[in-house]
Amino acid sequence: MNASLSNHAIVISYHFSRWHSSLALCKRAYHHGSRRQREKSPRKPEIESRTKNLKISNELILLVSICSALVSDSAMSDKTFPNILNEFRRYELLLADFKTAKDNPIVTSPTTGGHATEIGYTELTHPDPFVGLEFQAKIKPLEPHDYELKLFWRDVEKRPIFRFESWGHVHRNPEDGRGLAFRDVPTPHFHRVKEGDGRMWAYKSDLLKDPEQEKEICSHFSIGVRHFCDEAKIHDSDGSHLILNTPNNTLGLSTIDPLQGVTF
Repeated sequence: MNASLSNHAIVISYHFSRWHSSLALCKRAYHHGSRRQREKSPRKPEIESRTKNLKISNELILLVSICSALVSDSAMSDKTFPNILNEFRRYELLLADFKTAKDNPIVTSPTTGGHATEIGYTELTHPDPFVGLEFQAKIKPLEPHDYELKLFWRDVEKRPIFRFESWGHVHRNPEDGRGLAFRDVPTPHFHRVKEGDGRMWAYKSDLLKDPEQEKEICSHFSIGVRHFCDEAKIHDSDGSHLILNTPNNTLGLSTIDPLQGVTF
């Protein structure tokens, strides 16, 4: 746990103990108030109770605010890439230069997560050299429009440092001064780390800004892989795009008519 989280935990613990003590006092005053005080001033216990309740309410508001700040800080911490910021010049170089795939075609294999999902991956090399480079594809052969493509730099960051999503939720970028209309980026889109704040920002490539090109890229992962290779500068030793093979066949690349020779 970092220093910021530790400080938040200490403050929360302190205010929770105060809130708990105030609640106990309020209950004690309500249940054990003297009859003489109630007879002398019928509204006094009520006033005291309301005062204590107000105090408790303020304590709760403060507690909730601190919890929200803690969750917000934790979430922000999860979304930032401090390791990439420390190596940002090399990160830019890595994305700008060509990287060579060790295997091509890449054979995918079923995962245990269900939904008929398959994953394929291959190591990448770069002349710099960069250690721990990997291309990974997550596809659904029965839903070829729904896929994710990722670039890893595992020597520096365990999470993908560059990725593509063909299907899913709108990504909302942080405010950059242009307003809300420019923050939402619907799929399909790429993600890359932005200098300065170290967070993943979504963007559309020039091809994805063309509705017809976007529709074609989203139609099948075999087409999306080619676009990802162009955007991320990945190829095999012959300079060719990567190809994804399912265990039995290469989907989307066959020219054989599945109904050929069938009589109805």
